[in-house]
Amino acid sequence: MVDEETTRRERLRAQVPLLIEQLVEEDLPEEQYQCCICKGFCYLSQITCACTKLVACVEHGDQLCTCAKAKRTLRKRYSEAQLEEIYEIVHNRAAQPRNWRTRLDHLLEQARPPLKSMRALLHEGERIPHTIPEVQDLRALVDRANLWIEKVTTLLTRKSAGRKKRRQTGPEEDTDRSAETLRVLLAEANKLAFESPEILSLRQILLSIESFKSEAESIMATPDDELDYEKCKTALILGQGLNIDLPEIATLQITVNRLEWFKKIDEEVDDRALQYEDVLALLEEAEECQIPSTHSTIVELRKREAAGKEWTDQVEVLLSSASIKIEDITGMIDGKELVPTSVAKMRELEGIRKQALTWQATAQTQFEGNGTSNAATRLCKAVKTASGPLSRIHIPEVRELQKELEFHESWQQEVAAVLNVLPKSVSTTLTRLYQTFEQQLQPDDEVPNSELACFCRAAPAPAMVTCQNCHGSYHPRCADVTAKNIDKPFTCAMCLNLSLDDRPSLNELSQLASYERYRFLIVPTDFDTLVKIIDIAVEAARVLLTVVDPLGQAIVCRDFNLIAHWLRKLYNLPITFDAQNAQTSKRVIFEEWLYKRMMDAKNPAKPRTRPRKPKLVLRQAKEGSFSCLCTQPPADALVTVTCVKCGQGYHATCVRAPAECLGAERKNWRCPCCTVKEAKRIQQGDVLIRVQNIGESPFWR
Repeated sequence: MVDEETTRRERLRAQVPLLIEQLVEEDLPEEQYQCCICKGFCYLSQITCACTKLVACVEHGDQLCTCAKAKRTLRKRYSEAQLEEIYEIVHNRAAQPRNWRTRLDHLLEQARPPLKSMRALLHEGERIPHTIPEVQDLRALVDRANLWIEKVTTLLTRKSAGRKKRRQTGPEEDTDRSAETLRVLLAEANKLAFESPEILSLRQILLSIESFKSEAESIMATPDDELDYEKCKTALILGQGLNIDLPEIATLQITVNRLEWFKKIDEEVDDRALQYEDVLALLEEAEECQIPSTHSTIVELRKREAAGKEWTDQVEVLLSSASIKIEDITGMIDGKELVPTSVAKMRELEGIRKQALTWQATAQTQFEGNGTSNAATRLCKAVKTASGPLSRIHIPEVRELQKELEFHESWQQEVAAVLNVLPKSVSTTLTRLYQTFEQQLQPDDEVPNSELACFCRAAPAPAMVTCQNCHGSYHPRCADVTAKNIDKPFTCAMCLNLSLDDRPSLNELSQLASYERYRFLIVPTDFDTLVKIIDIAVEAARVLLTVVDPLGQAIVCRDFNLIAHWLRKLYNLPITFDAQNAQTSKRVIFEEWLYKRMMDAKNPAKPRTRPRKPKLVLRQAKEGSFSCLCTQPPADALVTVTCVKCGQGYHATCVRAPAECLGAERKNWRCPCCTVKEAKRIQQGDVLIRVQNIGESPFWR
């Protein structure tokens, strides 16, 4: 094709000396390659003219048009040089199988051709787009050789110690790494007749194996006391480096381990620092090294093992006992330098002893007067919440401290019963009570003054209300007076005698503030607060006694403002300000006496012209007993109610007691007898009835 195309072009150039030639290297539409005369396909060259879009082949170019030949153009798809290049490419490609066979023949002329060259030749033959029978034969040989190389590589390749061991699932787990396997592989390589570096390595490994076996046999034939540790270690490293399973390696490993064990005993083991775990580890290593049990070192280690086990068992018994003493723990720690103890157990014992001694010292500090109830509570809570052996430590000082705190708790329950609150609220209640006493019973507020006013004993406000009875000034908010009623007539609750006597008794509370009665080793904070409250009350009582005169010492105060001033101070207290008459053993409520004195001072008694009427005594009133109006004894089926004033019991239905006053609380309920005596209001059901004296006959409705 190239020759014919070149001949046609040369012939045309000879016919048209000034022929115009054009090289178009990209493909054109198909109609531009079809001769308009013969309809033949003229791809390599065409005759074109500017007067037409048609083309003609070189043979029919003179028939394309009527124009002169010099105006026509020879359009070429490839130049002559390009055609020659294409020809060379096709020629070389056609010669590839022949050339490949030639190289194969040269390679096979060698007795043992290199496997690397055969692999390269096989790769080249597989790339030739032509069927070559010799390629299949060469592939079979190379595949067999590759399989051999893979087996040898698996045997000779060392495993990397730094990599994580991967779980192998396959035939590699059962790979035979014996020397006989290497010999079989070497014989197979000789049959295959190829050359590779692995064959040389395999031969060197076999020579090294023989050398190692000879060295190992020499070492094993020598007694242990005549062996050189370094020499044995070097031989073992060389044998392990072969990466081949040899029985001599295991035997030599035991020998080296035995020499290392004796070396460790001589150089590293310290009798005083030897622990129980170390003894067990040394005995286990000795057993693995096949050291006879009659050896003197083994006998000594067995004695130490027995001593260490005895100490460990004693520690276990001690730590599991119900009561652990600090002295017993100290006995297990001190003087055990030559006993192989357990590091973990010794640290545990030292930690327990250290914590126990700390608790003991803290408890002793509490009893020496440097502690507080809060600190003692925290210490006992820490001891109580301890876990493990610490929870069973017997510390006499802590036990005594716990008893003291239980004594505090019993005292707190007594205070809670008097204050009618929960035991956990005693502290806050006493604190508020102390603050109230400080506010209400200030020493500089013993006489009426303009700086403090109202029930709250605070500074007067710009807008105050004045009681028309006692002429005292009150804050509208404290007197429950709205802004629009400030200018209206106002009577304070104190003058109306609306106070309630269900408040806790100051006299009962003072019985709980006695140092002689409660001999605290550690004084509770709440006890100090209560003592402060009683001290304030005692100071105020010294002044009140001169105003009230409950002992009948003929000290009658007629100062209405002073009496009202003190009554106003006591009115807002959350506790009844009372005392017990030492002579008559009767209860004295200062607020009631002040109210009587205030009424006497406001309405002085006129001279009597006739004898005083006899005192009214109700037959039904029997203090501290059950005596209902119906005169019937108490029955289990009937609900009873008790008066908060006299303690007398009644049937609830007979006295029409409200539901909220039933039970042990006795909330705000007084019996009819006490109500009649004091001329106060009685609450029956939902109706409040004022009890009055009409003549000499009291009545209620």
